[in-house]
Amino acid sequence: MQGPLAVESSLVEGLPETPCARPETAVPTRIFDRASIGAGGLYIALSIIFLGRRLISDFAGSYVGRYADPTLFIWSIAWWPYALSHRLNPIVTHAIYAPVGTNLAWLTTVPLASVLVWPITAACGPIVSYNLLALLAAASAAWAAYILCRYLTKSVWPAILGGYVFGFSPYFLAQTLAGHLHMVLILPVPIVLYLVARWFDGALESRKMACLAGLAIAAQLLLSLEVFATATMFAGLALLLGFGSATVDTRRRSINRSASLDPLVRRHFAAVPGVDRVGEAAAVGELREVHAAGYGNFFGVAGINEWKALWTAPEVAYRKSTAFEANPMAAAAWLRQGERVAQQIRTEPYNQQVFVKALYQIRKLTTCDADVFVPRATDLCRSAGVALVFLAKISKTATARLPT
Repeated sequence: MQGPLAVESSLVEGLPETPCARPETAVPTRIFDRASIGAGGLYIALSIIFLGRRLISDFAGSYVGRYADPTLFIWSIAWWPYALSHRLNPIVTHAIYAPVGTNLAWLTTVPLASVLVWPITAACGPIVSYNLLALLAAASAAWAAYILCRYLTKSVWPAILGGYVFGFSPYFLAQTLAGHLHMVLILPVPIVLYLVARWFDGALESRKMACLAGLAIAAQLLLSLEVFATATMFAGLALLLGFGSATVDTRRRSINRSASLDPLVRRHFAAVPGVDRVGEAAAVGELREVHAAGYGNFFGVAGINEWKALWTAPEVAYRKSTAFEANPMAAAAWLRQGERVAQQIRTEPYNQQVFVKALYQIRKLTTCDADVFVPRATDLCRSAGVALVFLAKISKTATARLPT
């Protein structure tokens, strides 16, 4: 068969039937899949080749690095488990610089890493633990950068290259060979960027993102004060530069996503009587009344001029009837409410081919009851990277009510 029907048949061929059954829970995005595990194995092999070849014959008697710097970290790896197990103050010690002692807050110890390798230290000694950390530092950083790059590029091979460039850069190799362990334990940095990227796209809830990012930042603080301070400084500069060069729409999205982190703002949004009141006021041209009543946050704008720039001609497509009177301000309220609801829906990365196939499955569900069709169609769209929203109409939008 030739023509459009042949294209449709090729797309739907092999698709599973979609009977009117209760929807199942959507599978979340996975980090530890076959590709990421393979990338991690590749990075570990490269780390051994580049940094650990001479350790193979004497892994417990020699270490990565030169001069005296590695000995500080080897001592730190032994000290933290010893101090914690003997209920000593791990920050202030008299084991070095005796008899005065020293405050370890001024030194580049690695408390979190020392605690994580505690069992290995107890079984094999601190040198083995240090060598493992030195070899895994570059590999783990490269793997975390791979996860970030894969999410941003939606491709495996460019992400593998990006992880390699990050984890095996001249900086990493020089710092590792110099024995500066605290300068290469930066696994949490790409993880934080990955969480922020998913949160900005709406794939991660604000509360969950804040908790996970907070844990990652705290981990970086306990791994390296220098990296923590440097990352914080450059993150602030990046936010300023990015916000200054971003488009108006991106700024609005950033403000809306940031505001969602504040529970007080969440309660403010929850206190808004609803989109109907906003739409009714906008329908009669009372935009100033809407803004004065505190509905500026509803539209995600700072003033009336910005509202006109963003919402008088939004880049959307929807079917409207010519039989009813339409008002652009009421339509903007209706569209904005749909946008707000869609921002709370987690979706997979957008895939056009999956979405086309999902449309054919949704078509088969049109004979089902609404309590089956709505959640099932929403899940199918979500798996293709599309947020499907069902929103009640408001007056003056020239939208037609769905048949019941």
